[in-house]
Amino acid sequence: MQDLQVLGVIEWAVDGARVVYLNERVVADDSILANTSPAAPTEVYRMSVVCESYRCIHFKEQRCRLASRIGAMLPAVVDVLPVCTIRSNCPGSRRKGAKLVCGAPKL
Repeated sequence: MQDLQVLGVIEWAVDGARVVYLNERVVADDSILANTSPAAPTEVYRMSVVCESYRCIHFKEQRCRLASRIGAMLPAVVDVLPVCTIRSNCPGSRRKGAKLVCGAPKL
């Protein structure tokens, strides 16, 4: 995976979990990933990588299907989109709309 970065930190509460998005780019290097121990990094961070198109399980029929999957699984829980450090480069956001991809910070 190329250019792994942390988009946000998962905040756990009594009513469930939410992602608190970061305002700046944070590269998910070995030291950042090790900080989550004993939890797995995916239990603590919401992360992203550069789109790998056909190598990705979300890429079908010549396009990214991640936005559609997120929209089908999670209802929007915010009216205003959170800060997103990858939105301008996100194929799903450009094709389906940022609201669909980023409007569901609830896990």
